[in-house]
Amino acid sequence: MLDSHTGRAANYRQWVNVGTTLLPKGEVNIIDGQPIAASEYINTYVEPQSFAIYMETGAWRDGTQIVKEFTATKDTAPDEVLVESHYTGLAMLIKDTERFPAETGHLGYFYIGHHRQPYEPKASLLPREQCSSCHEALAADQQFIFADHHIGLQRKSKE
Repeated sequence: MLDSHTGRAANYRQWVNVGTTLLPKGEVNIIDGQPIAASEYINTYVEPQSFAIYMETGAWRDGTQIVKEFTATKDTAPDEVLVESHYTGLAMLIKDTERFPAETGHLGYFYIGHHRQPYEPKASLLPREQCSSCHEALAADQQFIFADHHIGLQRKSKE
């Protein structure tokens, strides 16, 4: 869960990985708006209790934490497998009605770094314009969390 000393998620790689996205070289990175130097994977992790509740009910509980971790890919020939090279960034979303009462969906978006480790010692809360506005415009029907972008968040319909 969230480490009270660093403001960052602890042990997030042990959470539920709900999907991976590939960003091609030169694409603008979502957390800092800069073009990426090499292709990057974005691995998305959801804290296990929130994942279980979402899959059962379709609702994100208060306290939900979602982490996106970025990894660069190794340079490869066209016929080679694209593999990860090193970690290049970390971002986090937290749903908290007490900490973010005025934010859309009670969501706080955090930037922890977009570069090789080590990352910043503390996470910084991003301004609304940087993350929330996109979530408001494109994921309002998903409680402002892009569930449809992650194969691991596809829910079976209850009959």
